[in-house]
Amino acid sequence: MTDLVQWDEDVVIATDNGVVKMNPSGEITPINNLPAQKLFVTPKDNLLLATDKSVLEYSRKSPPNLIDEGVYNLIYEDRKHTFLFMPDKIKVLE
Repeated sequence: MTDLVQWDEDVVIATDNGVVKMNPSGEITPINNLPAQKLFVTPKDNLLLATDKSVLEYSRKSPPNLIDEGVYNLIYEDRKHTFLFMPDKIKVLE
């Protein structure tokens, strides 16, 4: 396991083998099969996922959206900006 967040009633677990969500009754559903390092739930209740190649945004109502390509070791979003942290720089998206 590389990261874990609560997304509404579900627990989302990131691993080197992909990302799964587990609902309160214990049912496990795969989200993707990409190695994942970081997870973050945004103020808009979307899920940011940093894989080994990109950052994706998941919504409960639409397909995943590519935020940026690259390897990021930390991700964060407030109401106006998305912050993507690399070891040697920070990228801020509006």
